[in-house]
Amino acid sequence: MIKDDRCKEALDLLESKMIPGEGWPAEKSYYKVSDKIKPDNDYVDWGGTSKKIINEWITVDSLYVLKEAGRLNLK
Repeated sequence: MIKDDRCKEALDLLESKMIPGEGWPAEKSYYKVSDKIKPDNDYVDWGGTSKKIINEWITVDSLYVLKEAGRLNLK
């Protein structure tokens, strides 16, 4: 369904968030790292948040989504 025209705006937004030549940042974290089992906790630190520094996990996910949408342009 990722090639559906209704996804265009979201894909445009994803592409606009890329740090040119580097990857995508994690602008915000929706969890906290903890060893206690509670809602919104995670045992893994998925990296820091910043609008200017890439996050490898977000970059990999973004590349996969754009590849599936036929928008990946590796130049």
